[in-house]
Amino acid sequence: MSSPARYNYALLLITVLAAVIRLLTMQNMSVWFDEAVSLLIARNSVWQIVTGAPGVTVNPPLYYVLLHLWNQVAGGETGGRLLSILFGLAGVITVYLLALRLMGRKIALLTALIFAVSPFQVYYSQELRMYSLLTFFSLGIIYSTIGVLQRDRAADWVGLALFSLAGMYTHYFTAPVLAVSIGLILAIAYRRRGTVAKTAIVCIAVAVLFAPWVPSFMNNTGEIYTAKSANVTEVHSDIGLTLSLLGTLKSFSIGNEQTISFADYPRAYFIIVPACLLFTFLFIMGMTLGPHRKKAVQASMYIFIPIVMTILVSARMDVYLNRYLIICTGPFYLVVARGLSLLSGRRRLFTVLTALLVALSLAANFNRSLNPDYRREEFRQAALYVARNARPGDKVSHPSMFTLYPFLEYGGKITDEYLFIERDVSARIQGLIPYKTIIPTELAKGRIWWVMPVNTGKIQSKMPWYHLPQQDYSNSLEAIKQRGFEEVEQQDFRGIRVILLRKMEACI
Repeated sequence: MSSPARYNYALLLITVLAAVIRLLTMQNMSVWFDEAVSLLIARNSVWQIVTGAPGVTVNPPLYYVLLHLWNQVAGGETGGRLLSILFGLAGVITVYLLALRLMGRKIALLTALIFAVSPFQVYYSQELRMYSLLTFFSLGIIYSTIGVLQRDRAADWVGLALFSLAGMYTHYFTAPVLAVSIGLILAIAYRRRGTVAKTAIVCIAVAVLFAPWVPSFMNNTGEIYTAKSANVTEVHSDIGLTLSLLGTLKSFSIGNEQTISFADYPRAYFIIVPACLLFTFLFIMGMTLGPHRKKAVQASMYIFIPIVMTILVSARMDVYLNRYLIICTGPFYLVVARGLSLLSGRRRLFTVLTALLVALSLAANFNRSLNPDYRREEFRQAALYVARNARPGDKVSHPSMFTLYPFLEYGGKITDEYLFIERDVSARIQGLIPYKTIIPTELAKGRIWWVMPVNTGKIQSKMPWYHLPQQDYSNSLEAIKQRGFEEVEQQDFRGIRVILLRKMEACI
């Protein structure tokens, strides 16, 4: 068997490994708020999605259009996750091709292996969100950019334009990747007039073709980001910035808080600390040692510049989220793989470090899957409980949108009336679901199912995800009771509390 054929078979095995990990570890997942929003948006017509109808989406439409079309083939929660997994597997192949084009087959295989088992990549390859698609397009932009710098062929320019445009219509954080690519092309090939002219054509073409979405961007996101910026606290102080950067390193290395948390003491420390140290050591080696360091520096620009740009933007708008920085993970794993390859001459050390890296990643992946403390809220069981026990005319109250959307996805809609205590809260989601708004002064009779999030689980209660304290809703619940409603029964599910309220007889 020839050497290229062996590498192709190795890539096939790595891709199969990636698929197995992603399929096995998604067994305990249920939809959360953002995923429920994706499913609700995808139920709109393609025209409503692509025109950015108010309330339909605050993100670019491409992922939702693909999810809408995919639902015709494999609908529902599991089907939607399979779409994300397919893009995740496409990312494994694309990162291999990128590393192959830049640094050769050995580093390409190592990069694909690290990418395939990465807990950060695995988690977002299972989410009903656009992040695996965003990663795929970001890798495509980098791949095309390297091709432009190496060969300057028409196919690479067309690929750069198409990947850039598709990425921009997937997520706004494609922009930093595109900015780095344009900067590298101009910095390296600035003396070649033809290259500069083609770069300008690509930029103009992407800008013109993305322009139809700009009004939707202004209408749907301007108010939200303005509200965020008004509430920005001093989290970006020197200490806060350091913690954010360390959190990003931890996410890239061994996964986010939903995968494995420092709160899971002490066993998590035997996974997190060695993994972060190993990735840091290999990354520094890949950046500083051996031949062809210039290529590693070029790849690192796709890590450092987007992070710096995000920090600067976050000074006004709080957008520093590790999941947005998933655009940096491909280059990060490439540099780590280069550092690991430098040790290939020492076979035992190379084998031990490779096995340790894979073992730590697998431990983090299956820790999330098998450890009950990392399971999400039981929206499915809560929705079925209400659906089985509700009577005609009952109202379902969701004081938080974080319970409303997942509840609807699991069949919790038994009436067209949803109770919101504040009218401004209900007004913000009017375009996404049909409902009637009721406030306490309008309540006269009947029964209310009050659905609220609660913190449960040793790990879950310490994680930022769904960190909504119960006391946030106590005043709203008390306002309903003051209207003459009494609590009849209470049922707790994982992270969800359902309370049945009934109008007292004396008040009817």
